[in-house]
Amino acid sequence: MSLWKDVQFSVRSMRKSPRIALTVLATLTLGIGANTAIFSVVNATLLKPLPFHNPGELVELNADLRGLGAHNVGFSVPELEDLGDRAGIFTAVSVVWRTTANLTGGDRPDRLDALGVSPNYFSILGAQPQLGRLFDARDTADGFAEAVVISDGLWHKEFGGDPSVLGRSVRLDKDLYAIVGVLPPQFHHPSIPGLHPVDLWFTAGFRAEPFPAPKRSLRFLPGIIARLKPGITPQQAQAQLGAFSDSLRREYGSDYPATAGWTLSVTPLTEVVAGSARALLTSLLLAVGLILLIACVNVANLLLVNATARQREMAVRLALGATRGRIIRQLLTESVLLSLVSAAAGVGAAAIGVRVLVGGLPSQLPRLNPIGLDARVLGFSLAIALLTTLVFGLIPAWQASRTHPGTAELRERGGSASRNAARLGKSLIGAEVGLSLVLLVAAGLLLKTFWNLMEVNPGFNAHHLLAGSFRLPVPNDPKADEYADIDRRTHLVRESIRRLHGIAGVENAAMSSVVPLNGPVIPGGFRVEGVPDKGDAPTAVEVSVTPEFFSTMGTPLLRGRMFQESDDAMSQPVALLDEAAARRLWGGVDPVGRRVRSSRDVILSRLKPVPAPWMTVVGVVGDAKLSSLDEIEVPHIYESLYQSSKRDFGVLVRAIGDEAALTRNVRREIQTVDSDLPVSDMTAMTDLISNGVGDRRFAAWLLGAFALVALLLTCVGVYGIASYSVVRREKEIGIRSALGASRRQLVLMILRDGMVPVLAGIACGCIAAVFTGRMLAALLFGVNSEDGLVLTCAGITLIVIGMLANYIPARGAGRIDPITALRNE
Repeated sequence: MSLWKDVQFSVRSMRKSPRIALTVLATLTLGIGANTAIFSVVNATLLKPLPFHNPGELVELNADLRGLGAHNVGFSVPELEDLGDRAGIFTAVSVVWRTTANLTGGDRPDRLDALGVSPNYFSILGAQPQLGRLFDARDTADGFAEAVVISDGLWHKEFGGDPSVLGRSVRLDKDLYAIVGVLPPQFHHPSIPGLHPVDLWFTAGFRAEPFPAPKRSLRFLPGIIARLKPGITPQQAQAQLGAFSDSLRREYGSDYPATAGWTLSVTPLTEVVAGSARALLTSLLLAVGLILLIACVNVANLLLVNATARQREMAVRLALGATRGRIIRQLLTESVLLSLVSAAAGVGAAAIGVRVLVGGLPSQLPRLNPIGLDARVLGFSLAIALLTTLVFGLIPAWQASRTHPGTAELRERGGSASRNAARLGKSLIGAEVGLSLVLLVAAGLLLKTFWNLMEVNPGFNAHHLLAGSFRLPVPNDPKADEYADIDRRTHLVRESIRRLHGIAGVENAAMSSVVPLNGPVIPGGFRVEGVPDKGDAPTAVEVSVTPEFFSTMGTPLLRGRMFQESDDAMSQPVALLDEAAARRLWGGVDPVGRRVRSSRDVILSRLKPVPAPWMTVVGVVGDAKLSSLDEIEVPHIYESLYQSSKRDFGVLVRAIGDEAALTRNVRREIQTVDSDLPVSDMTAMTDLISNGVGDRRFAAWLLGAFALVALLLTCVGVYGIASYSVVRREKEIGIRSALGASRRQLVLMILRDGMVPVLAGIACGCIAAVFTGRMLAALLFGVNSEDGLVLTCAGITLIVIGMLANYIPARGAGRIDPITALRNE
């Protein structure tokens, strides 16, 4: 019953001081709402388990040839079978082969994102169909099975959600497949963030046409996912994989030469899906945590001043027999009530904030789980509400309970208690300033990173440049492959480029095996002719391009010559290097006229093993960034597309005009050459650049907003304590003025006293900011985590804020009439 009385009394106290109550509620609502909104994103992307059966047992496997400088080299069919049958670690393993397929036979061709898997893929993930069935033993085949499973998105997009879709035939890359199942809308393949969602799944045994005959050293399977046996941790699996790979090297020595450095690694699928988002979201969660701490400090100061103003009330209650514990309980009840109301308001604000956040989230964040307010998020909000009670409620309550029920306290406004409160308030202000500095520095580092990325020279002119892609079909029967002959591929590319040049507004056009800045490109190892093989091959990214590529991109020739139309299948293989590759492979020696080839003796051409050819270097071009803007000194080796077996083509068009019209015209001209070739993802290169820095931009602007909020709260906090100090020292100021102190001296006195905690907070904040910068190192580019300019600007900003917040009360102190001040006392 006494608790209910405490609540009633708390409500009456708030009604007596509505401005204080509303200020506390607004401040805490801001802090709790921001924390709840960001935590909902962290919860969905990092904390929630993956939406699969026993997700902790799911892992991804990778293989490297470290001696050849080759990473993620894939697996051979015998290695896949050994991992499933002999490793003793996994209950099941499945191939994951991400690719695209051309859907034809309808009104218009479409390019679909596809995933090639083993028949047990869905059982490994524990997936269930929305309609029909998933792959099972009926789909076992040496080559491709005739069954496909489609996503809910593709079901509605291409088939209008028709339930009779089961059994319907679809033509993919010239081959017919039967749809056997439809996945539920919440199922998504677990992969690194930023990739297109998978539209359909096909399955194969990977042992017969169109695949090559199984051979241990022929690694054409790009990746594997697996389910660990119960009780085996990823760390234990990694140790056992080391022993397993050693045994394979001993058993098949010719397939695993020591110089190749073949190694296996296992990564929890949760880490794969999180990608680089973990560092980003952890930083944002820490940032909003600082906002909440700053809000708590502000509220603590506000309640401390309020408690000091209620000092006479507390003295009376103590004189009437109330205990210190009873006083503390009453004030804590007021704090809990404020916290709970703020938590409710904060959750409401977070619900709105989450919708805004989801709309602005960069593509680099995983989206396997829905982002929203669930039981865990609501529990988090309640927990931080109670935590804030302890942070901002306990200190003022404890301070107020130290009031003594003596005559002085009953009569006077000042006293030791108010002086102790003033000292405590200044200490809290110092903490608040330090926390604000940390946020300012973090925001400054990320804003500088974003600015540096946008100022990076990509090595080409991105303006008025459109990029898209298409893929030549790969039918299961090699005899049905109309593009098996390189001359047929060359004719298609040349005729397409000729037609693209005829489009109004097009200045130049080219093709390449990659679309610049549209995703990571894995480098491979290379050998230089005449340099002994010591098992330490340097790496470079290999790109196939047409002769028009460099003029279309605006990349300069530095030495030698560009590719020519005559550099085709009938001539000697040639290559162009960028400056980074020239330095990496030849140092200071001119590479023109020298030869280079892949460090792997055998490469795959339409999944058929062929000897890696020696390529003669004919020129050196300027460095360009093809994977991402933040790549540093990544070497690139360019080969002629007319001498390449590549079947995935990027279309690059430099043109001025309406993008939508240009996109339609590009698709029309390429489909005039081959009506079954859909051109997809036509995008302005400037948009690709912008999307590539989406995570840094998101973090920079969000942290910038948090820093502005922190500055506002700090300014209010400093002003509040300075104002309280002037009121508390009104008698002293009156005496000083009566004894001859000038207005300027009084203003400087208040400014000096008010700036001491501000400067102390800046000093402590600088130390904390250095550690914060190191935590952000993974997100930074072109800026040191201890950047002096950012630290200096943040410090000066807080000094200016502190001076302004202290000057207004100080100026008021200079205008105090000594007679009035002394009469009031």
